[in-house]
Amino acid sequence: MHSFYDSQPWRCEATKDGCQLIAYVDASGQWETVAFIQATSDAEAKALGDYIVRLVNERQRDGDVLRAAFEALDGVLEQGMNFSTEQDADRVVETLKRRGF
Repeated sequence: MHSFYDSQPWRCEATKDGCQLIAYVDASGQWETVAFIQATSDAEAKALGDYIVRLVNERQRDGDVLRAAFEALDGVLEQGMNFSTEQDADRVVETLKRRGF
């Protein structure tokens, strides 16, 4: 399933009442507020907003390798270690190494 909100990194912008999470929405072709965090104090809202944005952006960046790792592990569990599942696992390991993990 394709998300309409994952083609660009999200960002967090402070407002006088909290902060807004902004994402590029492919369906509309523009940046839009997708969530608003109301402040109990400005620092808390901004900190929570930054945390959410960081999680979303990390998931976008690493989603492909997470999916590949899941599929490789699932293959090993279903089929055992064979040439095909070993190759799938090797590709995941090489991708992780290139990304500095």
